[in-house]
Amino acid sequence: LDLARLLKASGHDVYVADSNKWYISRFSNAIEKSFVIPSPRTNLTTFIQALNSIIEGENIDLLLPIFEETFYIASA
Repeated sequence: LDLARLLKASGHDVYVADSNKWYISRFSNAIEKSFVIPSPRTNLTTFIQALNSIIEGENIDLLLPIFEETFYIASA
C-alpha cells in the first residue's frame, strides 16, 4: 500500500493484480484499477496469461512484482 501511494504521488497510474480477493490496497484511492487473478501456485500458465492480458489491455509499461510472485514471473 505504501509503495502504491508513493508511485501515485510521483505521478504514476498504479494497477494492482492479486490472487486474493481482499488485499490491503484494493480500495485505496492510490490505485487506478485492481484485478483479481488466478493463483500462480495452482496454475502458473493461467496466472501468466492473466498478467499478460492486463498489461496489454491497460498499456502498462512496467511490471513491479512484490513478494513470492517475483519467482513465478521470473520462471515464465
